[in-house]
Amino acid sequence: GFFLMMAACGGSNTSGGNTSSTSSSLAGNWTGTWRSNSGQGGTVTMAMTQNGNALSGTASMTSSTCLENAKLDGTISGDDVMSDVTSGDTKATVHMTVTAPGQIDGTYDAVSAGICSGDTGIVDVTR
Repeated sequence: GFFLMMAACGGSNTSGGNTSSTSSSLAGNWTGTWRSNSGQGGTVTMAMTQNGNALSGTASMTSSTCLENAKLDGTISGDDVMSDVTSGDTKATVHMTVTAPGQIDGTYDAVSAGICSGDTGIVDVTR
């Protein structure tokens, strides 16, 4: 009985946290920096719209030969943001966390990106 009660408590705490976090929309324009593990980097701009937990918009990474003008498609759960960024045949996954109001930090992984395939790095943006 005790274990079930603990699990029920944990479940309700988690969903409570998710509800309050997502009430602040991520819609808007974000700017920041990206840096590849190879040492390359530049600025990143994102324009996002949010509908419930669904995110969409555009992303542009300067100095990137693979994701200069890309489409962003993702979801937010609590402070956790997962999105796919695609530009033509190029696809990268981005996993970010809302670290403070108006700030998102995370990592990217170029899954299927031609000459950029296998590239990973960090992305930090603010609004």
